[in-house]
This record gives sequence, C-alpha cells and structure tokens, in this order.
Amino acid sequence: MSAQVLKIGLIGAGRIGRVHAEHLTTHIPSAELVMVADMFEESAKQCAKRYAIPLATQDYHAILDRPDIEAVVICSSTDTHARIIEEAAQAGKHIFCEKPIALDLPSIDQALDAVARADIKLQLGFNRRFDPTLIPASAGCARRWNRGRLVACSSSISPAGTLPRRRLSISPVQVASSLI
Repeated sequence: MSAQVLKIGLIGAGRIGRVHAEHLTTHIPSAELVMVADMFEESAKQCAKRYAIPLATQDYHAILDRPDIEAVVICSSTDTHARIIEEAAQAGKHIFCEKPIALDLPSIDQALDAVARADIKLQLGFNRRFDPTLIPASAGCARRWNRGRLVACSSSISPAGTLPRRRLSISPVQVASSLI
C-alpha cells in the first residue's frame, strides 16, 4: 500500500514562505507542493523555479479554485491572514497559517467561525517553538512570571557564518507605579 500524498498550495513566497517551500519539497515525502502564489508574481516564479513547484501565480484564488489542492500554507502578510483563512475554509482546504491570524479579535473570531463551519483543520505556526536554544528562555520567563515579575524575552538567530550565531535575552520590564 502506498502512502497518500497531500497536495498543497503555498500562499506567500517571501522569506517564511520560501522556508516552508524548502521543507515541503525536501523533507516531507507525503506532501506535494503543486502551486505557489504571491502578490509579486516574480517572487512566486522564483520560488517555483528554486523548489521545482509546477505552477506559480500572482492570484492566490487560483490555488483555492483547484479541486486537487487539499491544503494551503498561508505565509502572506499578517493583514491578509484572516481573509485568506476564511476563503480557504469556504473552499474546503485544510490550513496551516503563520501567526498571527489577525491583529484584532473580531477578525480572528470571524476566521475561526469560518473554519468551524467548514469542518476543516487549521494549524498556526509558531516559529522555533521547540528550538532547544529557546526552551531555557521560555522556562525562565515562566518562572519569573510565576513569581509575579513581568519579563520580556527575545531571541534571534544570525545568518550562518556570522557571530554570535544565537542570542537569547531575558530582561525585567519596567512598569511605572502610577500605571499599576
């Protein structure tokens, strides 16, 4: 018995879209990335060429209109996520979307309602959630939060070949006493 292959469309060919394109085309044998869309058509074409994606387009609706595409990966700009989630759900596509869904609760609620009505799967991407270098930071943040201290945690990973390769910082948040 052969494994089922999931046909996927990629919406957004920017930095994170290209990361997903690389992973889908080189590390996940049960995924077939068949089309990429980006509002900058040249970006879609370059991504398609680099990762051997058969089709590229400027209009993401072309992905939603294809019955053979079962799922979408949404890597477009944040202000488009909620709308595309709603449209993809209405088209019956399963969805992986980079965070956040939207920047306001009504838009998030509307997108989640569309997902519930369509009875499809939605997953949000949280970059480096399980990155071993960030686990101590999140544990440190949790410990400080539990002791009643507000903290800000930030991390960055420099491009290969530059130093420092990884940077992690946890710092106290200063809150004016007049605001509390």
